[in-house]
Amino acid sequence: MLLPHALERPLSLPAWLLPFFGLVLLLGLGAFPIYIVDEARNAQAAWEMYREGSWIVPTFNGGVRTDKPPLHYYAMILAYQALGKTALAARLGSALCGFLTAFTLYYFTQKTYGKTSATLTVLVYLLGFYVPLQFHLATPDAYLAAFFTLGMLALHQGFQDRDRSYLYLGYVALGVATLTKGPVALVLAALGWGIYCLADWQHFLRNVLRLRPLEGLVIVSLVALPWFMAVHFATDGLFTEGFFLEHNLARFSHTKEGHGGSPLLIPAFVLLALLPFGFWLPRGLWALRERDKGLAWLAGATAIGVALFFAMSKTKLPSYPFPALGFAAIVIATWLRRFWQGRGARRSDHWAFALAVLVLASVPVAAYLGLRQDRVLRALTPLWWQFTLVLPFALYAIWQWSRRRFTRGLAGLALGFYALQIFLFASFLPRFNAFNQVAAATPLLASAPDFCAFGRFAPAYVFAFDGPIVRYEDAAELAEWLATAPDGALVLTAERYLPSLPSDLDLREVFRQKDLFEYPTTVIYRYYAHE
Repeated sequence: MLLPHALERPLSLPAWLLPFFGLVLLLGLGAFPIYIVDEARNAQAAWEMYREGSWIVPTFNGGVRTDKPPLHYYAMILAYQALGKTALAARLGSALCGFLTAFTLYYFTQKTYGKTSATLTVLVYLLGFYVPLQFHLATPDAYLAAFFTLGMLALHQGFQDRDRSYLYLGYVALGVATLTKGPVALVLAALGWGIYCLADWQHFLRNVLRLRPLEGLVIVSLVALPWFMAVHFATDGLFTEGFFLEHNLARFSHTKEGHGGSPLLIPAFVLLALLPFGFWLPRGLWALRERDKGLAWLAGATAIGVALFFAMSKTKLPSYPFPALGFAAIVIATWLRRFWQGRGARRSDHWAFALAVLVLASVPVAAYLGLRQDRVLRALTPLWWQFTLVLPFALYAIWQWSRRRFTRGLAGLALGFYALQIFLFASFLPRFNAFNQVAAATPLLASAPDFCAFGRFAPAYVFAFDGPIVRYEDAAELAEWLATAPDGALVLTAERYLPSLPSDLDLREVFRQKDLFEYPTTVIYRYYAHE
């Protein structure tokens, strides 16, 4: 039987935890439209698959999309069937992955360390802004985190209990994780388990064989390989070449799209992503040397393995270490539970608390400076004072910590970041809609007799117009199209392409706006034909 018997018993959750999950993961899910680049490409690719009735070949703007495997597309297709082509439908699968990840962390941590550690783990994981944000986006990162976390923790349970059903569940989950972002899921799993087994190097081979890796390879292959083979033959190898060579090997070995930087960026991303409790991660990892080789050890090994892998990658993005965060949360929680056992704070705890409360108290200043310096969102600068809502929580946390009421001090930090999270998703982020260049330009484009694009443009336009947008890279091709275009036709382009526009045609600028969260500035020209 594949499903472990333990999973058939009801999960023991505190009564408030499920509403907490719901508020964190569902609040504001459809409050802002699809306009971030990766969201738009993923959401539109899923829509084109749904529209064409294709479950094999992902496309974007009519061309094969080789960026990612299909799992998130499948989830979006099912949501589109129920909810139509909406931002909520595109993001719903990501939110459900958040529920799965949280329940997975709670279930396996509770089995090993009890309810206190399990509750602390999910609070550490979900109380910051970054993790819920990832589960609010129509990207495959949420799906990878969910199934990678399930796979690794189920494997550990099977390893500890010598239970094949947990092992098989873990390998099925890793097979599904491979359908989110490719074989990187298997590489990360191998790194995590490799570090874990090396900690007991005298029994390394025995521990590896205890995982039944050959059976696991068969299970993973049965889950993931059929689709990869199907898309390979359906695209005459185009997807295989583009995905494995360009979007995997090339991204690892070369800096892509300017997303490079120091290897230290990845550990920094991990610490900041788990605010306010991320500052306790170094102390939690150091404390593992005093623990037996249990769940916390695997969590630490996995967090380190994921961070090391992406630190070595030439391309670095804040979303890359996302699969490590659940495991880092376990490490942090196993250290923080000391306070609930009546133990005192050490010097490292005081430093971590000081940094965390400093970050919380600095939120209003950071909001003011960030909004003031952003060309698009500068108009929102007068609203910076709304972020002062976190200050009472910071003061409460300081007061309680100074009185050696450490659990209450941590609760103050947690409530401050939770209040900030609710404010952002329910009130502040939806205000960005007024500065969305796609929403501003769509009525103009929709009213034109015809339009095309010149050079690269925001993919959200394809999502908004639900159809292929003709795009030209060469000025001569654009001139040829304009020669037959009706009077008043529009050309959608970006500021960097303006020197390449045909100079002998009557093109007049009618729209210009900096893209939200991106470097380009969108420009639209109207064409006036002369008889």
